[in-house]
Amino acid sequence: MKKLIICLILLKVIFVRAQNYPTSKIGFNSEEDLSPFPLLFTESEDRNYTLGQSFNYSGISLNKCFESCFGKVISHKDNNSKKLFFNNHDSAIYVPLSSGISLFGTGFTPDNLRDTGIIKNDRPYGFIIGLNFLIASIDTSYTKYVERDYNIGLIGNNIGKNLQTAIHVSQNENDTKNPHTPRGWKHQISNSKIGMPTFLFSSKRQWLLNGKKTRIWENQTHAHGLEIRAGYKYYVGYYTGFEGLLGFRFGRFDPRNWFSDFSSLSLANMLVYNQHNKYLFQEFRSSELYLLLDIKPTCILYNSFLEGQMYYQKGSDNKFTSNQINNFILQWQSGLGLSIKMCEHRSLQIAWTFFNGRSPEFKATKRWHTWGGVVVYYIF
Repeated sequence: MKKLIICLILLKVIFVRAQNYPTSKIGFNSEEDLSPFPLLFTESEDRNYTLGQSFNYSGISLNKCFESCFGKVISHKDNNSKKLFFNNHDSAIYVPLSSGISLFGTGFTPDNLRDTGIIKNDRPYGFIIGLNFLIASIDTSYTKYVERDYNIGLIGNNIGKNLQTAIHVSQNENDTKNPHTPRGWKHQISNSKIGMPTFLFSSKRQWLLNGKKTRIWENQTHAHGLEIRAGYKYYVGYYTGFEGLLGFRFGRFDPRNWFSDFSSLSLANMLVYNQHNKYLFQEFRSSELYLLLDIKPTCILYNSFLEGQMYYQKGSDNKFTSNQINNFILQWQSGLGLSIKMCEHRSLQIAWTFFNGRSPEFKATKRWHTWGGVVVYYIF
């Protein structure tokens, strides 16, 4: 009986403490070009970018560790913005957001899954599993956002093959109908039993363009209408390139979440605020319901999933040369966002991105590709 009373007291203390302010988020992202994520404007296809999944956690408990490993995006103490190489002329005062970590996996396949040989003029099989680490800051007007991402992973292992095969076998009735069992995974990029190590570093910056209209700096926890943001991102590693961003939200939204990104490989939607931001951190959660659209014109200089890894060409028997790659592509993401207020400082946040897409990545085809996704995460 005493143990039960002690447990109830501890639970009460934890619950009451959790009501004071949110400190963490936990979530799951999944993108698919096949059921169960139907697309509104096109039929499901199982080809090209075929799968992206991630398990995510973000919390202020990670900040000290991540700052020791990766440094700060901008120090809230000395505000020496000249130390930030992509922010040399910004005199705004920035404060850190919570850091994030993610376990992710991403897969790619050609159009013809039944062919066991090398398929020329179509993309090779490819899969990566890895860890993503994110640190970020926001300025005190809450209209400028900066982040750095560090990704480490393994390209070319059998996880993608086994996962896709299991999903397809469960649906294709002994390979008599779509989705057919994939037969060509032995020709994947950097093919090996456990995979070959790889990395990606990226840097991102965003601006809220109509902050005055949403009155984000007037302690407003919800707004109605249209929100517009812009930004850019560059990356070096297994992808090397640059992308622009023009993003919109329309409906009822919490303006404190304006920098959210619902891609399976992004942790931006996982961030919570820390004690340096009293308004952002301690105010009540707000319910949301909105349409979202992100447009990303992209310049790709190097894509290891098409060209093979620079240092391990031997394991890639099907790859493109650099002059076979489309260096300029268009990417977009659209869907519906929902935030359900659970109590004062807890909420369940959901996004269904029902029409995502990308223009052709290589010159051998004029095929555009579309897919859908679901994002679920809990702030507490």
